Amino acid sequence: VFGPFHPAEIGPFSPALNGPFRPALTALKDEPIIGRIIDSGSCGDNVTWTLSENGLLTISGTGEMTHADFNILDETDFNFSINKVIIESGVTSVCNKAFYHCLHLIEVDLPDSLLTIGEEAFSSCIELSEIYIPSSVTLIDDEALDECIEMTEINVSPDNRCYASIDGVLFSKDLKTLVKYPAGKKDLSYTVPDSVLEIMKGAFHNCTTLESVSIPDEVLTIEKYTFSCCWKLKSITIPSSITNIAFGAFDSSDNLTDVYFKGTESQWDNVFIDNLNDPLQSSMVHYLENESVYVQQEAPAQEEPVFEIQTIPNDTAISTISSIDFNSPFDSPIAISLGGSFSAAIDSNGSL
Repeated sequence: VFGPFHPAEIGPFSPALNGPFRPALTALKDEPIIGRIIDSGSCGDNVTWTLSENGLLTISGTGEMTHADFNILDETDFNFSINKVIIESGVTSVCNKAFYHCLHLIEVDLPDSLLTIGEEAFSSCIELSEIYIPSSVTLIDDEALDECIEMTEINVSPDNRCYASIDGVLFSKDLKTLVKYPAGKKDLSYTVPDSVLEIMKGAFHNCTTLESVSIPDEVLTIEKYTFSCCWKLKSITIPSSITNIAFGAFDSSDNLTDVYFKGTESQWDNVFIDNLNDPLQSSMVHYLENESVYVQQEAPAQEEPVFEIQTIPNDTAISTISSIDFNSPFDSPIAISLGGSFSAAIDSNGSL
């Protein structure tokens, strides 16, 4: 789920193309979508769906949505035609992967009866720019809104007892957990509120505009894939409370160059950093010396290359020289003249 994502690689149904199954987006927000019903079915014991010719999917009934047979990843199926979803009052859940990969979905209307939004329910809806969470919702899976690369706002009813939204960012109601930062939000920097004690898995995944993030004190763990695929992320401020940086937390965030750690070098050395965090581990770490001054980590000293010269007698017959490992670092290849018809070079890995 949390791998590198490139919209251009989606295939023939990329939003940049007008494939044979993409409807004309004649119905925009606040305009009714009118059209004949082209298909229908059930998606729960007492829940049904209908799809209009103009891309409106309506889900109605009572109780849980248990499956989504209208959304099968095949180019002949309807998920490529859906541009608006209305879930009517009475439906209590959005099932796992319900609208996964609905590439042209631009609007969602959720009812006040809704209680849960399942795993990857709206994942990869790459044209969905905002969503409104009604007051009734009590559980949103942490992967429900993954890969929504154009989403700029996640708004929540002020009457919701479990979730809240600040500037379009989704939090738990008590503001102690940051659940999801919209991937399409255009801000270049973000300071996580001081109230936050936990940042959910993948919370900033694929935020390709952010250049710097500051994490508040008291957060203990940077969870899996939290900052993965943040391609423009250059710097991050990490509190001394951090003890664990989980697998892939900074995977593919290859422009990360500076880590500002609000602690000492010895404290940083005790932080467990799991695999797939190469951008973090190759960054320059700055340590907080006295609450306001960061001390830059010294770069490791470069050892001078050491050569051992060996002489080959002039009358020795040589037909082949195989690869030789000098085990010495070089900034650039070094050319060597052997005389006669032989020539060689040492590459940057020290191999002849």
